[in-house]
Amino acid sequence: MGILSHSRKIHTETLFLGLLLVFDLLGISVIVFHPAVVGTFKPDFNSQAPMAELKKIIFPVGPIQANCCIIYDSLAKSGIIIDTGGDVEKIYAAVKKEGLTITGIYYTHAHIDHIDVTGMLQAKLRGVPIRCHQQDKFIYDMAQMQINLLGIPVPTPINIPPIASYFNEGDVIPVGSFNARVIHTPGHSPGSVCFHFPDQKLLIAGDTLFRGSYGRTDLWGGSEETLRQSITQKLFTLPPETRVVPGHGPETTIAFERANNPISD
Repeated sequence: MGILSHSRKIHTETLFLGLLLVFDLLGISVIVFHPAVVGTFKPDFNSQAPMAELKKIIFPVGPIQANCCIIYDSLAKSGIIIDTGGDVEKIYAAVKKEGLTITGIYYTHAHIDHIDVTGMLQAKLRGVPIRCHQQDKFIYDMAQMQINLLGIPVPTPINIPPIASYFNEGDVIPVGSFNARVIHTPGHSPGSVCFHFPDQKLLIAGDTLFRGSYGRTDLWGGSEETLRQSITQKLFTLPPETRVVPGHGPETTIAFERANNPISD
């Protein structure tokens, strides 16, 4: 009787553990009423699944060294490109190296040092949509004139494809499983925007805000007072630890700019 009882106990425990393994594979937590265990039990037979991260690749491109930003979901391998001011092969190589699917080419504003190589890059990425703010469309459309007036050494004639759609204040931009919010920040140009990832405390600021400085306002539709309002009333209200990627130069934070940027003088 003792041997039979012991055998049944082993069989029962084997069946019990087998059921737990099935539940684990199905991702189910179970309430256990085994004599040795009481409570909620979630066996960890496998290592934890990888978690998605929002990643960024930032590098200067073109003759004026504008920061090109590739922002992507590390798990979905889906991303966007912000500001393509030159060096199309460098941008494309970064995309291919990470194995990314690009869902859009987006612009913080339409000055030529941020939109050059748009057509060439779009062709390589099989026609992904181009987006900017509608108030910068007239600047986007005069790309060749910008080259002529500013004397920027870029390929001519420039290929600027049509805009697919326009950003509005508060638009939500999906990047894989993450979201950015569009902040309209006119001043450097009428249609300047920033892309804010609130959960990651990250801001892609374009030429609205630099480390210890801010964008020029003497080009088409620029206004220093409007820019001041955009920065102090919209950007400086973000959490102080927010990291800022400007359109040119090194990264900064909202806290540093509140304390040091001359725009608030």
